Parts: sequence; C-alpha cells; structure tokens
Amino acid sequence: MNFNNTTEFFEMVADETLTNIDIKRYVQTITDNHNLEFLKSLQFDIGVFISMYREDLEEEITDKDWEEKIEYYKEKGEEMPLLKHTNWERKIKERKGEPYEHLPEFTYSYDKEKIFYPYAMFRIRQLEFYIKNLIKDNENPQPTKPNKPNKSLLFEGKDLNLSERYKIANKVLKIDKEIRKLNAKDLEKHRLLAYILGCDITNARNLMNGTYKSKDRDLTNYFNELGLKE
Repeated sequence: MNFNNTTEFFEMVADETLTNIDIKRYVQTITDNHNLEFLKSLQFDIGVFISMYREDLEEEITDKDWEEKIEYYKEKGEEMPLLKHTNWERKIKERKGEPYEHLPEFTYSYDKEKIFYPYAMFRIRQLEFYIKNLIKDNENPQPTKPNKPNKSLLFEGKDLNLSERYKIANKVLKIDKEIRKLNAKDLEKHRLLAYILGCDITNARNLMNGTYKSKDRDLTNYFNELGLKE
C-alpha cells in the first residue's frame, strides 16, 4: 500500500483503516529495513504527530464534557486520572543555585487522554510502541548462539534421517500398519504421518509408497539391542 507521505500513514493508522501487515510493511520500507537512524527519525515524527493529534482531540472537549466527567468519577467514587510531570522550574532554580525547596518536585495535570478518549489513540500508540521496540532491538541486538546438535540424539555420530526415523517408528509402534487400516482417504493418512514425523505430506506419501529416496544406515544391530528381533 502506498501513501503520499508519512503523515497520511499516521492518520490512517489512527483511523484504524490499516491492517497490522500494512503497518509493518510500510515501517520496514520507509526505514530501509529498520535502519536505526531512520527508525529514530520515524520515532520523532510520530511523536510530533501524536502531539498534534492529541491537541485536535482536546479542542473538541467542552465545559459540558468536563462537568459530565467530573460527575461520572464522583459517582464511581474514583479520582480522575492524573499525569505526573517533572517540575522544571524547580530543576532550573536548583541548577542556578537559587532557592528551590519550596517548589514541589512534581506537578500534576488531568490525563485527558484517559478521561475523554482512551480508545481514540489506541492504534497510533501501538505503532509508537512498535517503533520504540524496533529501536531497542536494533541498539541492543541479542547474540545468536549457533545451534549445537544434541549429542544424546545422534545415531552413530549423525542425526537420523527421515526414512530411518520412519523405520524405527514402524519397528516399535507399527505406525505404517496402524495408519493403513484407518477408514480415511490416502491424503489424510499421508497427512497424519506427516504430523507424526514432522515432515511435509509429499515425503510422508513417498515413505508409505516406498518411493522415498535416501541413504539409510543398517539399523539391525540397534533393533537387536532393543530386543526387537523379527
């Protein structure tokens, strides 16, 4: 999906007219596959948009709306949600060496977003959080550890291939026999085997038809050790 500019994209996100895949694709494209510098620019842009969007919503709040909300919280016996702010006047006076102790460390204001439009900004806030996490992941990438083979599951020093696993399952559980006697179509039988072995249906069909090609090791000694002699 194409947008004339990023502001239009933000507006469509806020209006909930975009799917998650649309949003993620656009972010990936506009940031050149999550380039950190571009992600930070996008974070700044969405911050500006949210500020302006919030102002537009707050302009529609009337005195009557305030009266109704005050009465609503009073009837519920709850305090109206507040926002906590750093008191910058106190900070500035402290840095200048001027008396500041008489000023509170924090100031508070009513949280208009929670009070009047808690859902109107839900989607755009989701996008803001998504970008924030992309930046975090980009700045602190988690080292990927190479997958080491589980030595306890190796057979003669190597992983069992699909055909060898199938042979073992047949020897121990008679899987092939049990599946074949089911009252089901061949496709469903192949699908069931695929579920059991964790393979695709084509390989499962070839295994049951005896057309699966692989170089299997001789499992006779292993079966003898388990007491699974013919």
